[in-house]
Amino acid sequence: MLLTVAMPVFNNERFLAAAIESVLGQSYRDFEFLVCDDGSSDRSLDIARRYAQADNRVRVLSHPNVGICNTMNDAIAHARGEWIACMHGDDVMLPQRLERQLAFVQANPDVDLTSCLVHWIDDRDRVVGYSRCHLTTRQAVKQVIAEDGVLAFPHPGAMFRKSVVQAVGGYRQETFPVEDVDLWNRIADAGYGVLVQPEVLLRYRVHANTSSMTKAKRVMRHLRWVEACIQARHAGKPEPTVEQFLQARRQAGLLRRIDDQRIDIGHAAYQNAINYYASSRYCRMAPSMLTALLLRPGLFLPRLLARVTGHPPGKAA
Repeated sequence: MLLTVAMPVFNNERFLAAAIESVLGQSYRDFEFLVCDDGSSDRSLDIARRYAQADNRVRVLSHPNVGICNTMNDAIAHARGEWIACMHGDDVMLPQRLERQLAFVQANPDVDLTSCLVHWIDDRDRVVGYSRCHLTTRQAVKQVIAEDGVLAFPHPGAMFRKSVVQAVGGYRQETFPVEDVDLWNRIADAGYGVLVQPEVLLRYRVHANTSSMTKAKRVMRHLRWVEACIQARHAGKPEPTVEQFLQARRQAGLLRRIDDQRIDIGHAAYQNAINYYASSRYCRMAPSMLTALLLRPGLFLPRLLARVTGHPPGKAA
């Protein structure tokens, strides 16, 4: 079998049926579908089993809560496909996603990991934005790697060779909540081909309940740690542990610490503004937008201009 779709699920009862049906309704139909329940306390497991009874392409895996990384590693171990397409339990595949991604990797045999562009949707399925990604050319990918940068793109839109992910050690739970970014960059650093397909093939759900400055700052902290690991690998040095990384940040000079806080808080505020917008919580969105504008204008202004002009934004300053 050529393709496995792997969907980690944790308390996705509200959106799970729509997510599963978007997979089963694909124009390309020759795949197995692993729905991997990570100890859900709602009806997610029951919903998944109902679809498994109705469609023999669906297999359900279930275990106590162990986190998305361990859940994905379990799915990869059980996958029969040469290629694995990721999917989340609250997102929606566009009908030709699998067909178009398989055509892309077959047309680009040097590519071992790909993803796609996405539309962001809210809890009511409204499109509230779109992703942008400059990693759609080999030269752009090479440049990011050469500059010790970070390769990042949507996890539920990703598709990769099973053997490649296993070769680099799979997902690492300690890097959560940026476990996908960590994996993508380890794949690239091992010499495998990475390229994003420049097509919108997924609707990626943005939730209001993810709006938390503490959580957003944790994402940025771990993203900075992953970046430090990338730099260490490129320099032929051991990767720092998260404790070593945080200790080094605390020991940096005052101006460096202030700038680190500016970047982290600005990015967190921007992400929260997106989430508040998605839930129509405009009173909370306004201060987050203002904070992002003041602290990270190079991140915020290109996107604001894109909304005004109707053109996709370019690479952020």
